[in-house]
Amino acid sequence: ARSVSGDLKQQSQNRPRKVPLVRRQSSDDIMEGFNYPPNLTLVPEEANSDRRAHGSFSRQDSFRSALAGRAAQTANPPLLPEDVHEDKVTILGKDVKDLWRQRISKGELDDLEEKINEDFHELEEWTSLETLRRFLRASGGNLEESTRMLTKAIEIRVRKRELFSTMRSKVGIDMRVIGRDKQNRPTIYWCAQSQKVSLAEIIPQVYLSFEAATRL
Repeated sequence: ARSVSGDLKQQSQNRPRKVPLVRRQSSDDIMEGFNYPPNLTLVPEEANSDRRAHGSFSRQDSFRSALAGRAAQTANPPLLPEDVHEDKVTILGKDVKDLWRQRISKGELDDLEEKINEDFHELEEWTSLETLRRFLRASGGNLEESTRMLTKAIEIRVRKRELFSTMRSKVGIDMRVIGRDKQNRPTIYWCAQSQKVSLAEIIPQVYLSFEAATRL
């Protein structure tokens, strides 16, 4: 006589599947055939124009074209439909630069003073028109909030200058860029179950994951 569990197992095997079995794709499989649409905010149109004619391009080509496009970007990037705070862009740039000049003159920088005296390219890079518009969009046009966020972002870039220049850190969690969503935004995958170290130890990896996403 068969056991009850044996009967149930046999019935389960004979029952037709509602969802067909599909081989699970790896991240490399997904990315290899991924057609990147032009990114209006981070990857200029000209960086993708020649590759759109061929249908798709590899992740390495995407990364290289993004870097080349950012380097060749003009001083007047195209406006987006959501750039409704254009009248505040110049004001935000002036406010952020003035705030940093005040901090430098008052000696409020402490451990950052040596780095800033050596080189302060972060201030110019992060007060470009593209970046100013991005922060205004994020804050809904709030100048005070935009100034606070942008000042903090520049400070982090100075403090973590070596990290962002080398793009290398200890890997303590499964976190990686997996592509773009339907709105063309870079998408990051993060599995908390894979975390083997403290949150403080993975912060550099988090920084670099988001930095890599903006360069996608």
